[in-house]
Amino acid sequence: MGFSVLKVSFLSWRLCLVLMVMLWSSHACFIRNCPRGGKRSMGSMETSRQCMSCGPRGVGQCVGPSICCGPDIGCLMGTPEAEVCQKENESTTPCSVSGHQCGVNNMGNCVADGICCDEDACSYNSLCKDSESETETTRQELLSLVRRLLVNRQYD
Repeated sequence: MGFSVLKVSFLSWRLCLVLMVMLWSSHACFIRNCPRGGKRSMGSMETSRQCMSCGPRGVGQCVGPSICCGPDIGCLMGTPEAEVCQKENESTTPCSVSGHQCGVNNMGNCVADGICCDEDACSYNSLCKDSESETETTRQELLSLVRRLLVNRQYD
């Protein structure tokens, strides 16, 4: 009886050792257990792919597990269009979010006009403001005002 208990104990230790080696050698990181900043911002790992497409007609990109953003759609959070982003949790390869860095410690990305997102939340950020659209709007407003002045003064 003492030999069989010793044999079971030895097998248990061996199984624990194998599991620990497997955990240690795994470089995968899921969104929920990554270091602060998430798998999308892990500098030590090379990202080999863009984050998944999402939103209407696939025009957005996954920014977090329930956040889908794009220049034409803004950000969709917790909507059916953002559900596909849950699949990022299943991937062992980190992805890169398009857009220049923004936010606290540059942990976010500009994902839409004036919007900076990290994997947890989105917020307004002036660094992400699309200056081209602002300039175009200002030009249009100026032309409209000049036309109104000309019409009012009857120079037209």
